[in-house]
Amino acid sequence: TFIVILFSYIYNSLLSACRYVKVVNHMNKHRFRMQILRQLDNTLITLKPLLAIPRPSTGWIAAIRKTLGMTHRQFAVRMGVPESRVSSIEKGEISGKTTLDTKERAAEALNCRFIYAIVPQESLEQFLMQQARRIATARAEYVNHHMMLEGQQLTSEYLEQLIQDDIDES
Repeated sequence: TFIVILFSYIYNSLLSACRYVKVVNHMNKHRFRMQILRQLDNTLITLKPLLAIPRPSTGWIAAIRKTLGMTHRQFAVRMGVPESRVSSIEKGEISGKTTLDTKERAAEALNCRFIYAIVPQESLEQFLMQQARRIATARAEYVNHHMMLEGQQLTSEYLEQLIQDDIDES
């Protein structure tokens, strides 16, 4: 029986240690993910002023080509495409049908650099927190609804704490 008790104690200790490691790993992954998110946010915030720059009505490719005084023929030669293709590239940029590869090659032909970016309207961290709050609120309201049916409705303070705990765990 001593060996069984000792084995049970060791087994339970190992289970507790495994649970602890799992919790720590989860916390470390969360911290790492949030660190990456903040770094990306800091990078993307520098692009926010670009949102205020309107795209020329003719598109960037045509506007830059014309500003440089480059003809369709000259541009076509620099891009390595038939002259007839230039018009479709410029119209395709406006309609959204020009591929990223074509835009990149066009930029190179204009001695420019094509940059593709998705710029969030608000910080990614704020967006993530709003989504977490929305999900946590729905969960807490579900719990509160069932508690209310049993005559045990949660106080608004406890409900808010439940929501905050859920957010902190995610």
